[in-house]
Amino acid sequence: MWNPKFRGSAGLIAGILASLAALPLPTAAQDFPSRPLRVVVPYPPGSSPDVVSRLLANHLPQVLGQGAVVENRPGGGGVTGILDMMRAPADGYTVLAADMAHWGIYPAMQPNAPYDPLRDFAAIGVIFTGMPYFSVRSSSPARELKDLVAMARAKPGELRYASFGVGSQAHLVVEALAAEVGMKVVHVPYQGGVPALESLLRGDVDFSVLALGHVTPHVKTGALRVLAVVGPARSRAMPAVPTVAEAAGVPGFNFGAAAGWITRNGAPKANIDKLSAAMARVAQIPEFIEKASSFGAEPTPSTPEQMAEIIRNDVRKMAQAVKVSGASTQ
Repeated sequence: MWNPKFRGSAGLIAGILASLAALPLPTAAQDFPSRPLRVVVPYPPGSSPDVVSRLLANHLPQVLGQGAVVENRPGGGGVTGILDMMRAPADGYTVLAADMAHWGIYPAMQPNAPYDPLRDFAAIGVIFTGMPYFSVRSSSPARELKDLVAMARAKPGELRYASFGVGSQAHLVVEALAAEVGMKVVHVPYQGGVPALESLLRGDVDFSVLALGHVTPHVKTGALRVLAVVGPARSRAMPAVPTVAEAAGVPGFNFGAAAGWITRNGAPKANIDKLSAAMARVAQIPEFIEKASSFGAEPTPSTPEQMAEIIRNDVRKMAQAVKVSGASTQ
């Protein structure tokens, strides 16, 4: 209830509130970052997330005033690096170079994962999207993806494909498409993209889903043919190659693997926004675009809110893909 004795204080209170609103933001938010960032990469040196994070870190000083120290923490399907990041203070100074494997695939395959991407991660921004290609040997009768689908339907269980492991992006992409178009194919998992590529080149399998860096040299020599790109849009590197959605007539089919920086949930929003804006500026630098794209990592910068939505969608989508594929690490 209103107390009459405070009637005369209304103007004073309003004045105090106005004065508070005019005060500068806390120094910590204003000065962020006052020291170099620490970027934890849950992959070994030379991987795309590692290379692109180092490229980004090299350009940060000119747009943010501070650089970043990149530290590789591979192991445990990314868990080693994730837990390292989660032990750091929630201040935005320690970030993780994460991708769909960490927030989508691993939690879907491991119900007892030691982290929850929706609860524990704060999105900063997407850096690039990994968009591999359905690929066949040039001697294959499949000239387009619809030809490969028709072949698989005509010979259920006869066509073989290579992936870089059970539960990998390549594995889940093929099984998700198979469920959509009604084809049955045989999965042949390998320990990495290079062995999967070699198996395709040898003729041990009929097709694979491979990264741009793996297929480009062999497309140039005429050994391989790419049929479709696994992503939301055509690739800058090969604009004539259709998306799977276009080529297979499956609207909305998108298994592009977004990759970017996240930090601990609870980090100051002002710090996250400042870093995200700096990342977006780096993504417009021609040198960064050229070098990142040469590794098959086309820059696709986003806001924190856009990345958070991608993470939510990937959590849902990959849970369904793992279920359809029967992938399990148990």
